[in-house]
Amino acid sequence: MNLITANKSTVCGKSLALLWNRSPPAVGSPSIPPWEVYGDPTEFDYIVVVGGQTELIRFVSKQTYEFLRKAEELRIPLVGLCVGVFVLADAGILTNQ
Repeated sequence: MNLITANKSTVCGKSLALLWNRSPPAVGSPSIPPWEVYGDPTEFDYIVVVGGQTELIRFVSKQTYEFLRKAEELRIPLVGLCVGVFVLADAGILTNQ
């Protein structure tokens, strides 16, 4: 998973970033190219980590973990969907939760 947002949009007046795994897709699966690369989590009111296949967690980059930890440090709400929860746990964000 890289510092990718599939969608930077406004929902109910809040800025939302979606991060997802853009590792090589399975044969026959569509690939979604990134729209933008973000390094500053303060651009968002919420950050959503969208999961995929569990075995692809090994492709999560060090930069992604750093981005998520920085967002947590800045108290930006983080949401994990599906395997995205495992990414947050792997980053150490769910410790003591």
